Amino acid sequence: EYFVPFDRFTDFVGRARQILRRHRADLLNVTVRDVEADTDTFLRYAGGPMLAIVMLFDQPTTPEGDIGMRDLTRDLIDLSLSDGGRYYLPYRLHATREQFRAAYPMAGQFFRLKREYDPDDLFRNEFYRMYGGPDRDAPAAGSILSEPPPAPDPSRDYLFYLHGRVVQEQGRKAVSPEYGPYEYDAILRGLASAGFVVISEVRPRGTEAPVYAERVVGQIRRLLDAGVPPRQITVLGASMGGFIGMLVSSRLPVANIGYVLMGTCDAEMRRTLRGGLHGDVLSVIEASDDAGENCTPALATDGAAGRHAEVRIDTGLRHGFLYRALPEWMGPAIRWARERRIEEAAAFRSPLKATPKRRACHPGHRTRPARPRDRPNLRPNCR
Repeated sequence: EYFVPFDRFTDFVGRARQILRRHRADLLNVTVRDVEADTDTFLRYAGGPMLAIVMLFDQPTTPEGDIGMRDLTRDLIDLSLSDGGRYYLPYRLHATREQFRAAYPMAGQFFRLKREYDPDDLFRNEFYRMYGGPDRDAPAAGSILSEPPPAPDPSRDYLFYLHGRVVQEQGRKAVSPEYGPYEYDAILRGLASAGFVVISEVRPRGTEAPVYAERVVGQIRRLLDAGVPPRQITVLGASMGGFIGMLVSSRLPVANIGYVLMGTCDAEMRRTLRGGLHGDVLSVIEASDDAGENCTPALATDGAAGRHAEVRIDTGLRHGFLYRALPEWMGPAIRWARERRIEEAAAFRSPLKATPKRRACHPGHRTRPARPRDRPNLRPNCR
């Protein structure tokens, strides 16, 4: 169940449709109701008038089915948050800690009050263990910086976000006559809410890509010199920012640094590289965008080359897809950064086939044999 402002309802429905198709979700029913501001509970699901979208799904009761529903739920939560909404708490614990804290920023005070009245933790459940244990008071969200901190914390995850050319030429409130507003600040907040230390700045007008790439290379080297492991560093570039990311990768022969490249990697850009791409590279390709291509032809062949995967999405927004804080691309990008750290590629393998098992059905569910649930189309091409 998701709560969104009235003026974001159409946007939510349109983008949710893409998410549901991508996950091949078996959606049985949707109920829409208007709700007033929640003034009774501490963890308020609605700070003002909202529309509640209640979705009823049919899923296999298998490990693969649970994983598929978890990933679908997280993408829908990201969508709701990007539209200024929230999700309803009394369901399964699929939301990440970062999503929970972003949706319910009053949670820290809630859990502190809980322990004030219950210092021995007499009352506890799985929700409390997941989101509110004694070590959970620290804010889960990361931070947004214009450059790496003077004394980097080697335990944190660092993500460089490199924006498109329109922001460089117009500023952080850039608007394209063809694609509309560039949601620069919303993108930064979305990435930071996932727990990253986000490093991003509005490049000066007229900045040349090779010059700025050298700046980023120097910043990454400072993180590495401070003891930050390469797997905890990710460079995410969009359009011109993606080309800068390609230059960084080609000039920094360090294995295990992560790169997410969107709206880039065409043949002309590949020809300008001094060498191939190093590190672990994820290509995000929008079906309606003529600018983005697969980065496989640009991969390096030396020892610093890593894994490559691609995710294909279809928002219908053409090159404008990267202007918006869309869960369609932010979800895979965040997972690529996180799961590289723990050296697990499970999320990027082909979908597992679910075997028919007993199903737990809510009222109105149909019972039928289980079928595979696809994850986003992340296809590994490991070197």
